[in-house]
Amino acid sequence: MRIIYAQSTMYRKLEYSVLTQIAEADGERFVLKKALTKEAVPFVNGLEKNYQEMVKQYGEEHVAKGELLSPGLFKMEYVDGETLATNSMRYFATGDFDGFIQNIAYYYSNILSGFEDNPAATAEPNPLSAKRKYNLDLNFNNIILAPDFENFKIIDYEWLLPSLSKQYVCVRILTVLYNQYIKAFNKKNMTWEMLLSGCMLGTKDIEHYNKEERRFYKNVLDWTTKKNEKNMFYVNL
Repeated sequence: MRIIYAQSTMYRKLEYSVLTQIAEADGERFVLKKALTKEAVPFVNGLEKNYQEMVKQYGEEHVAKGELLSPGLFKMEYVDGETLATNSMRYFATGDFDGFIQNIAYYYSNILSGFEDNPAATAEPNPLSAKRKYNLDLNFNNIILAPDFENFKIIDYEWLLPSLSKQYVCVRILTVLYNQYIKAFNKKNMTWEMLLSGCMLGTKDIEHYNKEERRFYKNVLDWTTKKNEKNMFYVNL
């Protein structure tokens, strides 16, 4: 087996510390999620339930296949293709703002269609809850598009929560997108506030979701590391 890529999450608390690897064996590429600590084994084992929940919501054709190989070791299908982030920013970079907005509208109306349509809903920050079902980390980088756009695959489902509003997720993923492509947005004179206005939420709503975000990170991240002091919002989970 050849390891092509590896990323460890040492900035998480022990019970969520995972090593993600892209590996290749016998001509097949796949993704491995390994528990880095004994405390993280239940979290990795829980990815099997997360996969089943994603399939229930989106269908097998729209979720990277996953299986638990052994306690603390989860194997996922490797999906090659263009991410929704790359696709969206290509529209944005060429000045096709209609295409860019259409991508966001498609995401909001289709990918988040099963989420709670309640801006006041409070996120339950427990990714090990037996009632978890909503994927917090459905950012544009975790969605691979087929050329016809109607076909997509979700490639990450580590973080499911028992309650979550679609408005919160929309604010969250657009902030991730803005931070990732901040130079491109600055070049077009688009601010973070202008981008988030597409969620039809006011300043107070956005402040509420920022507090929700901090509450979630306080629950899952190890704040003793200097890295997290510099990344209070929207770190790469």
